[in-house]
Amino acid sequence: FRFLTVSSVFSVFADAALVTAGIMSLEVGARVQVGDDKATVRYLGQVDGVRGDWVGVEWDDPARGKHDGTVKDKRYFTTRHPTGGSLVRPNLVSLGEVLETAVSRRYGSDENTDDFVLGTKRVEMVGLDKGRQRNLSALRVIVLDHMAVNGAVEASEPRFPRCEEVNLYGNLLRRWSDVVSILAHMPRCVELVLSANFLEAIPEGSELLRPTVHHESVLRVTLNRCRLDEATIARCLCLFPKIEELYAASNGVFPQLPLVRPESNAPRWEVDCHSTSAQSIPEPSPLPHDKKSSIEPQQSSTWTCSRSPNQGLWDKDRMKSFGFSSPLPSLLTLIDIEDNDITAFDDIRPLGDLPNLAKLSLVRCHLRSVRIASPSSFPRLHTLNLKGNEISDWESIGQLRQLRSLATLYIDFEKFHAEFGMDPREVIVAKLPSLKNLERCELSVIERRSAEIRYLNKYSSLAEERKREENHEEDLKRLEKEHGTPIMDNAKLKQMSIVKIGFVKGDKSLPERSLPTSLTVQKVLDMAKKLFRMGREEEVAAALDQDGFLIELEHVMRPLSFYEPQNGDLIRIRAL
Repeated sequence: FRFLTVSSVFSVFADAALVTAGIMSLEVGARVQVGDDKATVRYLGQVDGVRGDWVGVEWDDPARGKHDGTVKDKRYFTTRHPTGGSLVRPNLVSLGEVLETAVSRRYGSDENTDDFVLGTKRVEMVGLDKGRQRNLSALRVIVLDHMAVNGAVEASEPRFPRCEEVNLYGNLLRRWSDVVSILAHMPRCVELVLSANFLEAIPEGSELLRPTVHHESVLRVTLNRCRLDEATIARCLCLFPKIEELYAASNGVFPQLPLVRPESNAPRWEVDCHSTSAQSIPEPSPLPHDKKSSIEPQQSSTWTCSRSPNQGLWDKDRMKSFGFSSPLPSLLTLIDIEDNDITAFDDIRPLGDLPNLAKLSLVRCHLRSVRIASPSSFPRLHTLNLKGNEISDWESIGQLRQLRSLATLYIDFEKFHAEFGMDPREVIVAKLPSLKNLERCELSVIERRSAEIRYLNKYSSLAEERKREENHEEDLKRLEKEHGTPIMDNAKLKQMSIVKIGFVKGDKSLPERSLPTSLTVQKVLDMAKKLFRMGREEEVAAALDQDGFLIELEHVMRPLSFYEPQNGDLIRIRAL
């Protein structure tokens, strides 16, 4: 007789569980698969004018549907999209499969494969591993994206004790108890991806919230596009008390749709009546693989997170608040809640109390301003992404000054208005002293000093009322203490554009000369060569000496004004 492999044993258990699920009656709200498309059951029963039972479904991809649940002027169920629904025969509806079956199908070995075809020749496998994986219990990474996993079989021992990462993107998981049953087989799981699974809310007082159900090994959880509200996210995090990274982009608040029972005397109808052949089902629109957003954007101009073609399903009713009622795990260091309709910083005030939060993404959250609750909020936040919002007021930048640890900022600075002759980027740099990186560009000492002096000179001349309204007063006082009395930017000084500077080379010094600040550094270097009678081909470098503080003039095509020279400064020349 034939010995059973580990994968065969898994398949026996899994098939039994799948058969049991198959004979169970469907229920409204169940997650199902029809052919290659996924949907949610919205109606069970008869349809006027047609024999037999029908299942009303709301497709994940609304382009797959025919109507909104109304057939022949009679409403059987309700969908969010005008073409999001269909009526299909029960024999075409699948409740999916359990974890063990999916793992066996994707990773299990094929024992009957002793050779393979290479071109036109059949090649025998000698001394090679013929199967894909013979010991499924040794898997460390399990990727089951776009399958039909709906839970796991209960067992006395974990099936995958070494698994550290599991990706369940786009499956049929409906209840958090199904997630718990899966994690029971992975006691070492560190990273869990549940994106595009439409999980139901966890009711207050649920058995799932008991400490005995917690999974302390899980450190990273991805819940993108799961249609979750903030209360459910907060409660599900109780399952992972040691979680460090949370990705919850593109979620929304979705009310439970009512069950509409059929009425009598329905006139003409248009129902998506599929035949029993699966070939009658059109090809699905593929969903992308889920990618956890990095807090740092990619090379594109905005930091984006991959979205599915059916994103429109949750565009209207996104998360309105992150006013978590349940306490959040204190070990969280990264939170990505981009593409949620948060609108105000008050909605995420509880996040400011997290003692270890270091990275936060609020990309495309419809924010119009930033208002930090107190100077003690977000004590360790060093990376903040605000791209894709409508923030354009300088008071918001002033508020960010309260984030004492802020070192990296992503923001659409082109939406800000700066005074004539200044770039908004320079103003942001001047107003945020802790900032070290702005829009993927590291800030040098020279750039910061130049931005601060230019801001001080330009904005000191504003009317006092504007300084107060635009939140400039505190910044100007701070910079005046650091750089001294500003040179007021008025018309007379603009016309002069002349500065008196001395030249020094080694122990030789020359009298001060009046130089237009519009001269490039290269022309100043050429002038210095002539003054010190150096060869035309001799390479030199220069530094601006401002009372002992040296600034390298390394950008030779920049105008001298870029380095903000002052009367009495020295340019120190040295040969290379």
